[in-house]
Amino acid sequence: MPRGPSFPSVPEEHHPMLDCAEKHRDLEARVEALEEAIFRGVPQQGIATRFETPYTRISEVGQDINARIGREVDSLRAEMKAGFAAVDERFEKIDARFEQIDVRFEKMDERLENVEKRLDTIATLLVRMDAKLGDDRSN
Repeated sequence: MPRGPSFPSVPEEHHPMLDCAEKHRDLEARVEALEEAIFRGVPQQGIATRFETPYTRISEVGQDINARIGREVDSLRAEMKAGFAAVDERFEKIDARFEQIDVRFEKMDERLENVEKRLDTIATLLVRMDAKLGDDRSN
């Protein structure tokens, strides 16, 4: 293993297996120092935190987008309900007009029936008159 100024020297009198815990602590310190030196932009944060930060931000943006979509959907639903209420109101007005027209037609039917009865009466009278005149002519 090459040794240089960035690697601590291990005294030859120590056995390498006995210094594992110390080497481990030293390597952790080096990794943290490298993380801070290599990954700039968010100082004093480790790699895990730096990778987690964008995902957290993406999640927050996604929640914001979902909230906006929810508000838009609620707004559209309200507009649709108002529109349907207006259409229902128009149909109610149309139904009321049709009811008025139906009443007028019923009155017209009654009038026409009365006219038919009068015409039937006139026809009967004409038949009687014709019969009388025919009897009077034959005499």
